[in-house]
Amino acid sequence: MGEPKRSISLHDRTNASVAAENLPTVTFQRFAEWVAEAGPVDLDTNSKKVQHDEHWRPMVDLCHPCTIPYTVLGRTASLAEDARLVLRTANITSVKFPEGYRSATPGVTESLVSLLRTDVLKGVLRHYLQDLFLFGYRPQEVFQNTTARDIAQSIYEELLAEA
Repeated sequence: MGEPKRSISLHDRTNASVAAENLPTVTFQRFAEWVAEAGPVDLDTNSKKVQHDEHWRPMVDLCHPCTIPYTVLGRTASLAEDARLVLRTANITSVKFPEGYRSATPGVTESLVSLLRTDVLKGVLRHYLQDLFLFGYRPQEVFQNTTARDIAQSIYEELLAEA
C-alpha cells in the first residue's frame, strides 16, 4: 500500500463548507487500518493508544454493559426481532416495528473484510473483541467464504486465548 499514513479526522462546522470533492477519499482498507492502529483497551490504565470518537469506539466503552444491568442487548443484524422483544417485554402493544427490515450487514461485511490484510483484520477484531463476544458475533456466523471464515475464526480464537 503506497498510501501515506495520515490520521482520519472529523470535519466539524468550522470546515463544513469544504466541497466534498476536495476531501480525501477514505477507503475501507484505510479506515480498518486506522481502527487497528488504536489497539485494544489497556485494561490496567483503561486507555487506548488512540482515542476514537464515539462512532468508532467499541460499544462496551460507551454502554458499560458490565456495570449497567441491561435487560436486552440488541444488535443491528437482528434489529426487527430485538425490537419486537423490547416492545413485548415493555408490554407495549400499540407500537409495531416496521416489517420487512433486513440487515445487509453479513454480505457487506464479508465483501469488505475480504479486502483486508490478515494483520489489519486481526487488529480490527482485537479492537472490537469484547463487542463481538458480548453481542454474540462469531466468525462462522458472519462469513460465508470459507477462507475468510477460517482466518477470522483462527484470529478470534487466538485473541480469546490472549484475553
